[in-house]
Formats: sequence, structure tokens, C-alpha cells
Amino acid sequence: MRGYLFISVLIVFLLMICIPTIAKEINVTIAAKAERTGAGGLRVVGETTLPNKASLMITVRNTQNGYSAQTKTTVDDGHFTAGEFTDRGNPIPNGMYEIEIVTPMLGLQSDEIREAFGENGQNLSGDIVVEKYGQKTVRYKITQEITGGPASAQKDESEQTDQEKRLSLINQMIADGILIKVEKPADLPRAFVGRGFYALTFDDKQAIVSIVLAYFLEQDPQANILILRDGYTNKEIGTFGKYGLQLD
Repeated sequence: MRGYLFISVLIVFLLMICIPTIAKEINVTIAAKAERTGAGGLRVVGETTLPNKASLMITVRNTQNGYSAQTKTTVDDGHFTAGEFTDRGNPIPNGMYEIEIVTPMLGLQSDEIREAFGENGQNLSGDIVVEKYGQKTVRYKITQEITGGPASAQKDESEQTDQEKRLSLINQMIADGILIKVEKPADLPRAFVGRGFYALTFDDKQAIVSIVLAYFLEQDPQANILILRDGYTNKEIGTFGKYGLQLD
């Protein structure tokens, strides 16, 4: 009798470890808003069905006054907070602001979150889930009127400086997973590329890195070569300069 009981328990145990776990589908929802801080800046707060520790990238922008800022945060028990956003340390002017929340490319998420999202994000579903570069990602966007601060100096997109436009495009490419980050440590500027970069045509890659190099050249005329590195391995993959894009 004991022998039969042992065999039964062994069979149940083997079944438990051999049957693959079926990943649970995540019906993604986000509800967010911006609110004033005591210093006149903005803080973005929200709720989501995304799992704990999922990374989010938050962008706040106003195309009429040229404001654009971005930061990262993580989900904590169904809630998230990002900011404080300021205007170079000053209060954010009143106006209509676009608040965009996206999940970075899977390579930037933790192992735990990548497993929850599934290969290429296959476990994500819902109205705010989009597919880009062969991966599912989350993109949520609202427009909110911000009051209670200084009047906004209206400036339409055509009046933005070239440098402001370049920075806005760079931030958008980071949000899209084409770039991971850009930096200029001491000598030559660097662009760390994401998976989305590899899916682009050569001409599109060249157009993107030319924007990044132009941004740094405006700050330092000696920064005339952009070093390209893979955002995940840190391996150098090419350069961009006066002779165009050179990929290894």
C-alpha cells in the first residue's frame, strides 16, 4: 500500500515539473494624469494592470511652447509615479500637455518581466498594445490641460530652434526603442542603438545618426564623429562622420 502511495505521489510530482507553465495573458490598461507639485513642477501618477517592476518610459511634451522631457519609472503594486518634471528648474508653464507612456523594448526589461510579457511580447493584449519591429509594446497617450502655474509663452513647432527639434526627435527615437541613449563623456559623442535600429534601412539609419551628430556638433564643433555602440552588449558597431555611416 505504501509503495502504491509513493508511486502516486511521484507521478503527481513529475507531472507538475514536466507540464509547461502556460503564461497568463495580460490585458493591459493604464490610467494616468499629471499633477502639480508644491514647487510648480509636474508629477505623473497612474494605475496599470502591468506586473510589478515593469519598466515604463514617461514623456511630457508641449509642442506650442517647445517643452519636452522624459524619465523612467517602474510599476509598484499596480501604481507608478514619475517626475518631478520642471522647466530647467523652474515651474512648468500652463498649457496643453501630451503625456505619453510606453514600455521600452523587451531587452530593457528585467528577466522576470520578459518572461511575463512572453517572447516578443506575445502575452500582451488590449487597446493600447501595438506591434513595432516585430515586438508588442504598450503605448498610452493623453492630452491634459495644466493650470496653476506661470503663463506659457506660446511657440509653435515652426518656431522651435533646430536644437530643440533634434532633442525632441532623439527622445522619440529612445521611446521607440531605436536608440537606448546618447551621450558625450569627454571626447567623441556616442549613440547606443536598440533593436529597432537594426530593422531600419541603411538610409533611415544614416538619417537618424545624422540628427544625433548634429545635436552634439551644435554643442561642440570638435565632436565631428559619432561612435555607434550596441545598447545591450556595449560593442562598437560603427561610426558616422564626414564620410557617412560606416557599419562594421
